[in-house]
Amino acid sequence: MINMEMTNRITFNELQLISKVDIIFTLSYLLLGVCSFNSVIAFSPAFRVLTYLVFAFGASMLCYRLINYKTYLRSRYLIILVFFVCSYIVSMVFNKQYGIIENLQGLSWITMIFGLLYANSQEESQEVRKYKFETVMKFYVGYVFLANIVGIGMFVVQFGDPTAEITNTYSGFIWGRLWGLYSDPNKGAIMSIIAIIYLLYKALTNGDRKNTFIYIQVFVNYFYVFLSDSRTGLLGGFIGLSFFVFFYMFERWHKHSFIKKVILSTLIVLGSMTSLHIVDFGLSHLITDVVGRNVFEKKNNLELSGLDNRRMAIWTSSVEVWTYSPIVGTSARNSILFAQDHCPDTYVVNNDMGNFDSAHNFLLDVLVFQGVIGVAIILTFIVNVFKDSWSLLCSGPLDLYVVTLFSCIIVLGVSGLLQPDMLYVNSSNTILFWFMLGIIMQLPVKKKNVEDIHNEKNSNNI
Repeated sequence: MINMEMTNRITFNELQLISKVDIIFTLSYLLLGVCSFNSVIAFSPAFRVLTYLVFAFGASMLCYRLINYKTYLRSRYLIILVFFVCSYIVSMVFNKQYGIIENLQGLSWITMIFGLLYANSQEESQEVRKYKFETVMKFYVGYVFLANIVGIGMFVVQFGDPTAEITNTYSGFIWGRLWGLYSDPNKGAIMSIIAIIYLLYKALTNGDRKNTFIYIQVFVNYFYVFLSDSRTGLLGGFIGLSFFVFFYMFERWHKHSFIKKVILSTLIVLGSMTSLHIVDFGLSHLITDVVGRNVFEKKNNLELSGLDNRRMAIWTSSVEVWTYSPIVGTSARNSILFAQDHCPDTYVVNNDMGNFDSAHNFLLDVLVFQGVIGVAIILTFIVNVFKDSWSLLCSGPLDLYVVTLFSCIIVLGVSGLLQPDMLYVNSSNTILFWFMLGIIMQLPVKKKNVEDIHNEKNSNNI
């Protein structure tokens, strides 16, 4: 049983110094992540300065943690990620003829992701970790809300950057989709879904159900997802919100039998998702009627090939690139040069949209960049995480805090299967995924023994 709703609230002043520094770093890293996909900030001099500052901050913290490695190395399965970093180094060395500086930069960032976001001090309490989560999410939700307000304003005035096709930086409402301040509407949609899940968590806990501002934020974020026309966002939202609603209702009906709880929770999920589909349909027709034309119509010469948004072509081409270096891969920052050298006619370097330096699927990225060695290591990590997560979900009643963590991880996991996220990119999705996964992997798992099962049977017979 994981129940943290009854833990005592703590304040920032009550935290130990190292915990305060951890929070400040996570917030600064997350700021870097959201700015890296902000079409206004990402190419400004201020962003470059922010990158250097966060890098220096992270390097200093890594030095501290290396000195005190014993308390962090005990983080669950961190040793597997250490082997993954070693695999990264092997791939980098084997492909040094294509360049090594950018790979060293990537190595630094991925080490920070594992060593500073995923790894947790074993001396920290669950209350401190929950406080970190709450603090980070307040900043995140605030940014998403403000960005979406600006984006919706762009849609209202029908602003779209006329130089997008020339500069390759997108903002506003373009090609029947709302990009807003995000340089990728798929990332904006996923960020909005994560914010919605957290806001629902806040609305259902701490007496915030009558907080009107929470529901305003939920609607604004949902409206952005609708206007973004992001299938990645819709898929991630459907799966993540379904998980959230299912387990929330499942725990509320604790007096019913297991089968009845499953059936009732499933029906609620189906009803909720059907209602959202109806709302989507109604909004589309309402906006079309108000504006007087179909503003969501795609530009004909920019329509994407098929329902897969070119992903199948990218995935197939990525596998082709992998076949030329199946054991150690191409290295993370040299895949384009490697492909141009070995298979210049393959799709990822020979198409009408430019070079693709990612397979838009994190497992394929690992396969291409680090070969079967890297895939074997990361799959070992994933299997162990799934095993512990299953044990946690089956260990007893879960409060909404734990359900929220899992729901967000699921949304980000779906995103990682369709976007260049999770490992090699400093995006907010990558940062949040490893930050939240680190918290989940430190939650205690109660494994039922024979005596527990016997007691449960006796209690059911009374």
